[in-house]
Amino acid sequence: MHLSAGTISAPQAGRTAWDVVVVGAGPAGSMAARQLAREGLSVLLVDRQLFPRWKICGACLNAGSTSALSQAGLGTMLQDLGAVRLSKMRIAAWSRQACLRLPESFSVSRRAFDAALLTAAIEAGVEFLPGASATLGPCCGDAGDLARHSVRSSAGGARIVRLSLGEERVSVAARVVVAADGLSGGLLSSDGAGGADWQAPAARVGVGATSPIGPDFYAPGTIFMAIGTSGYLGLVRLENQQLNIAAAFDRNYLRHAGGAGMAAAAVLEQAGLPAIGGVESLAWKGTVPLTRRPAARAIERVFAIGDAAGYVEPFTGEGISWALAGALAVSSFVRSAVRSWDSSLVTLWEKHYRVTIARSQRTCALLANLLRRPLVVRSAVALLEQLPAVAVPVVRRVGRPHHLSSVSGPLQEMTK
Repeated sequence: MHLSAGTISAPQAGRTAWDVVVVGAGPAGSMAARQLAREGLSVLLVDRQLFPRWKICGACLNAGSTSALSQAGLGTMLQDLGAVRLSKMRIAAWSRQACLRLPESFSVSRRAFDAALLTAAIEAGVEFLPGASATLGPCCGDAGDLARHSVRSSAGGARIVRLSLGEERVSVAARVVVAADGLSGGLLSSDGAGGADWQAPAARVGVGATSPIGPDFYAPGTIFMAIGTSGYLGLVRLENQQLNIAAAFDRNYLRHAGGAGMAAAAVLEQAGLPAIGGVESLAWKGTVPLTRRPAARAIERVFAIGDAAGYVEPFTGEGISWALAGALAVSSFVRSAVRSWDSSLVTLWEKHYRVTIARSQRTCALLANLLRRPLVVRSAVALLEQLPAVAVPVVRRVGRPHHLSSVSGPLQEMTK
């Protein structure tokens, strides 16, 4: 299957009545699209990029991710991809090191993992349209509204999504839209109803690269974390033996260091880990500031999941865990909204997201804040060097599966 070609043309998509349009084919979008298609809904999945493609971070999947994959019936996916089982994390800061055990974790390249999830979605009946940028149009309440936008939909209201593919423009209509377009997608705010994102004033930015080589010290099965004064790096071997490097740095530090490669080299030296030859000249890519959240996680006929629903600096695979958990959780809300839109679904989704996924994000936000305090980090690593068991409760809390089955009573009534 050639993912870069998609499964449907833009004109065909515009002539089809969709139950759901999912914008963004990363882990959150592909998982949500697959779940909804398996429940009998017609689903169009669009992404502005061509697949397969490389992503900066997310090469580590923790117990929360493996639990979500098993719940979705994809429990063998990581083994099928040759993912590397991770058993420990080695934390280094100011030439001190501590080694912690990791429960049920794996490393796998995002290129392979995202392509596998997307393929699973297509096999479940999802239509995929790559290379399409999306913005929200208005909600349409009747056939006349839809006709004015030159789109078709089944009976009832719909949300218009405008797609751009180079010079080609097409509008599609769906009963529900799922925004899974990542940190910088902006779909929710594209019609003005979602408001502006909140961004932490001193939010760090993410950068990443892969190295085809690297010292033998960076062996498979371990996450290496190098902590410096102005940022930190995570390093892990992938299924293809390449060394994946993901980092979070202060923005001013990146500029003063002379770029991501120079900053990475400096933090490795400061932490006391072996240098990586040629790290300065790797093909580094960056993100927008990491810690942010949208003004709303849902608006009329639109639900946000994954990074589009809010993000903080993650640890040991939490970003992917949040994405997959949100994808599984949103299916009940979308199913109810397709049947009959009710404005209370906006509030219910916000509440459900806060008590499940956002609670886990608060733990990561606390850890990220502690990493900005050199004295605290030095003391913590020194303690863990002698007593690694002290970290067991924190590691379990960060990587634990999300409990998604407790959907509020009003939603249960709607979905009967």
